Amino acid sequence: MTRPTTTGKAQDLITFTRSTTGTYLGSDGLLKSAAIDEARIEYDASGNCLGLLVEEARTNVLTRSNEFLTAPWNGDAEIVASSIPSIAGGQCFKISSNGGAADYWIQSGVASNGQRKSIWARTVSGTGTAHILGHNSVSATLVTLTEEWQRFSLNVGAGEAGGTHVYAVDFRGSGTLSEILVFGAQVETGSFPTSYIPTSGSAVTRAADVASLAVS
Repeated sequence: MTRPTTTGKAQDLITFTRSTTGTYLGSDGLLKSAAIDEARIEYDASGNCLGLLVEEARTNVLTRSNEFLTAPWNGDAEIVASSIPSIAGGQCFKISSNGGAADYWIQSGVASNGQRKSIWARTVSGTGTAHILGHNSVSATLVTLTEEWQRFSLNVGAGEAGGTHVYAVDFRGSGTLSEILVFGAQVETGSFPTSYIPTSGSAVTRAADVASLAVS
């Protein structure tokens, strides 16, 4: 078991377990990976410490969370690996509009009611709007992107147009951007998104965090 890297008598008594790896935002604003049983001290985008991250178990059901060039991701939009680093400091992907009938990038039929979609996105340069995570006819999908990485999330509405699909982007709507950068898509059961769970070919479960305080 490991202990959070904080100071003070109470914190020194905390023990922590998690049977899988996990991710968190570090003080430098980048997404980090924590080893099994390693406590996660999370920060916000401004570098302010938020404290010990303790989460329930969640499963990312998307089988290719950041392998956007690999099926089942598909569409008519153009996609290439980008030289710009992701929120994790590694690979992200640039998706560009081509004006075609299927001018989007999508995983089809992978989400259901009671789940939450999420993805990291930013502009290549400047500020603009794009339809993220859902069909362009759903107003909640139109968001503002900047040159800073942001994580966007959307409740799955199976009754909405394209509700069971995960759109990395849908260029067919009223957005102003013709290209964006994306990283780390996720679909999990719950009303809010939890920390990013990478997948590569199959669904992955992050185990629950268990923190305990020894008292006499």
